[in-house]
Amino acid sequence: KHEAIGDIRGSGFFKAVEFVADRESKQPAPGLTKEVVNALRKRGILTGSIGPHDNILKLRPPMVLSRDNADFFLEVLDEVLGKAK
Repeated sequence: KHEAIGDIRGSGFFKAVEFVADRESKQPAPGLTKEVVNALRKRGILTGSIGPHDNILKLRPPMVLSRDNADFFLEVLDEVLGKAK
């Protein structure tokens, strides 16, 4: 749905969403990642970025994550990415 998402990977509750400027070249998009992290923070979702290009959104939710919490996160992320530059 969002062209800026180049890859999603993880293990267990640890997930990573890689943001790219172009899916073909996989050019990193650190500016977008910072924008997403800040927008999520404003909505009460604490996360951060990692990676050599600082373009990977790291997700480490608590073990008590409910379905409602997960749905809320995905709705907000979708909204944030829809508004991103």
